[in-house]
Amino acid sequence: MTTSLESKLPKRTLIIGAAGFLGYAVGKKLAESGLITLGIDRRKEDDSKTRTRCFNELLLTPGFFLLRGDPGDFAFVSETIRNRSPECVLYLDGPSENRRVAVSSGLAGFSNVLEACAANPKVKKLFFRTSDAVYGDHGSTPVREEDADDGPAESIGAIERATEVLAQSVARDPGSRLSVTSLRIFNPYGPGESDESLIGSLCAAQESGRPVKIPGAGDTILDCTYVDDVVDAVLLAMRIGRPEGSPRFDALNIGSGRGTTVLEILSEIESASGRTAVKTFVPQPFAASRVADISRIRRLTGFSPKVPLDEGIRKTFEWHQTHRA
Repeated sequence: MTTSLESKLPKRTLIIGAAGFLGYAVGKKLAESGLITLGIDRRKEDDSKTRTRCFNELLLTPGFFLLRGDPGDFAFVSETIRNRSPECVLYLDGPSENRRVAVSSGLAGFSNVLEACAANPKVKKLFFRTSDAVYGDHGSTPVREEDADDGPAESIGAIERATEVLAQSVARDPGSRLSVTSLRIFNPYGPGESDESLIGSLCAAQESGRPVKIPGAGDTILDCTYVDDVVDAVLLAMRIGRPEGSPRFDALNIGSGRGTTVLEILSEIESASGRTAVKTFVPQPFAASRVADISRIRRLTGFSPKVPLDEGIRKTFEWHQTHRA
């Protein structure tokens, strides 16, 4: 793309979940580009060290304005959007594997943000994070956006499909001009990633010398997307124009377009660490193999992943070494 980053991106963006893994990475990039960036995050006393560090760094980032608040508080969300007047809102709160929390916090919070954006004509675009969990088990066959399953076996997938259906209903409202896009992000990983994620947990265990827990037989195929590539894809998606009369809801796969088994991921971690892992295999009740077809976002934006898995794993493992020394 030949145009500059600043020339096409919204001048004022609000990020929900700003101190999370992806919210922090996207927010820093926007602020460093000289754009006005606002953030909302639920800062809690029992947050992880990584989340606390992200929160504190954002407070000191020039051009970034961070507010402590709960997206589940509709009055707070509405007032923030009304007073701060963002042109674009990014809902990047990470999904919870706990079904009760995902519904009471995630789905309710998204509903509040969606309603507040639809009611404010200054907000032109809303992007929200979902994942490959909206798809069923497709093996190594790349999944296209139209392959989403209306009855995913995983709870998180069912909840994410519910957010998409809710977003579609608002986008179809003839009284709203809001453009809404679901960003289906496949297995994001990289420095700063939570230990609760697959690659984060494998790196943390290998770095500390603990046995590495392999889910199932380790043959599940995953599409893993390095955080810098995710940020590039999100910023490119924010540039997409919406022709008059076109649908105001869309979904975009964000992935590497390549499938890798869990054992192959571990092999890259072993190479990065310089030693063989002590493996222990643990039960995995449900395992879906999924690889992203990224032809749609490539066609619309020119997106092309740049960081290969071996390089991304090495950088991630080195981060774990530095931050756990």
